[in-house]
Amino acid sequence: MVDDSRTQNRRQYLKTLGAVGCGLAGVVPAASSASALPNDELVEATPASGHAKRARAAGIDAVTVTKRDGGYEQTVSASAVGPVEYDLRVDLENATYEVVDLTAGVGELNVATEPNTATVSPDGTSQNYDLSVQYTTHNQYEYKLCRTTHWLEWYYHSNYDATIMNDRTVTPRTWSARNWYTEESKFTDLSESSSECFSEAFGKHYNDKYGGDHKRTYSEHTVQITGHSNGTSDYNTSAYHYGEGSSYLHTNTVVN
Repeated sequence: MVDDSRTQNRRQYLKTLGAVGCGLAGVVPAASSASALPNDELVEATPASGHAKRARAAGIDAVTVTKRDGGYEQTVSASAVGPVEYDLRVDLENATYEVVDLTAGVGELNVATEPNTATVSPDGTSQNYDLSVQYTTHNQYEYKLCRTTHWLEWYYHSNYDATIMNDRTVTPRTWSARNWYTEESKFTDLSESSSECFSEAFGKHYNDKYGGDHKRTYSEHTVQITGHSNGTSDYNTSAYHYGEGSSYLHTNTVVN
């Protein structure tokens, strides 16, 4: 079992970014004021007119944007409130965001199976819970380019007062017909404590023919899932898009 200091460090990092909890991120399309932002300056965005209700339906609490070398990263704090799919677009000039193509499903998240009696006694564990976060990079024409999907299953062991990972996967996918390929796909963190189980996965994808100059374009995904002892969960997905034509990339998220 891993000490939860990593979890504390992760939360402190999110707090520094201005995001309380976990969420998702992607790179914003080109905007007239984007080049004026200094590197590493955090910009907080608010829902555009008519989008606050949609943001709440998606479980979004806060959105921030940071310029990084060669690209932009946006971070959205959110909770897994139900099955949902959406695109998120940020207007840097007005510091607002829109929740686009929102589909909020009906049903229950997290409950996966009956108690895990294969590894612990039935009176010592909850039922298993799970969460899947599918994170896809799109271009400005809504073509799918590359994807990282992270799935976590966990349970609470009352005898040990521990929230334990039962299984997890990270699955990359690229659309080679559009010249996108995966360079790296791996787990990058795991921690367990009495109250939660945290897992992090990373995928790095690239294209050598995305722009007219045939310089490499990258899309890096980090997908974090936190499963709580009571079966609820949070997620944090971030994308760093950089290289030729990267300002035209954005992300789509599916939570179930």
